[in-house]
Amino acid sequence: MHCRNCNKELPDGTNFCLYCGTNQVIKQVQDVQPLNQVTPQPAGNQQQSVVDKQKDNNHLANILCIISLGLYFIPIAIAFATKDIRFSSTNNPLYIAHIMMSFITPLSIMAAHVLMIIARVKCPKSTYAKVVMWIYIGIFNMLVIMAIVFIVYVGSSIISCCNDLSQNGLGW
Repeated sequence: MHCRNCNKELPDGTNFCLYCGTNQVIKQVQDVQPLNQVTPQPAGNQQQSVVDKQKDNNHLANILCIISLGLYFIPIAIAFATKDIRFSSTNNPLYIAHIMMSFITPLSIMAAHVLMIIARVKCPKSTYAKVVMWIYIGIFNMLVIMAIVFIVYVGSSIISCCNDLSQNGLGW
């Protein structure tokens, strides 16, 4: 037997080289999983059913997202479409539709968010559900920015008005 490192002759069965100290035992380590982490691999038919189940989940997520987008945007579109119409009486169907959409829209938007969350939970790999989620996040961010700009504008207007009143001797 010869050393794997320095190639000097060693007695048979030596675990370490007497000259350079290199380990002479070659262990073959197998990929062993602990018993509590063993996951059975599905058989051919079972694997196909897993793929079919994932496709069904994606289809369900897509349907939920389409309903969610409808709940989000249709009431808003109806409310905006009917807002500028001059109503001759309160019995006008467009007036009634406008008033109903004004009350239904917030509930509809909440339902749209709930459906999107259900779609994301049921099928986390659905690209369509991810896109709808990011659309809603973008809309929310724009609304927050608009609210901040509005608050700053109103605050600066109030300060400007108070300054004008105090310069004219009418202020506090």
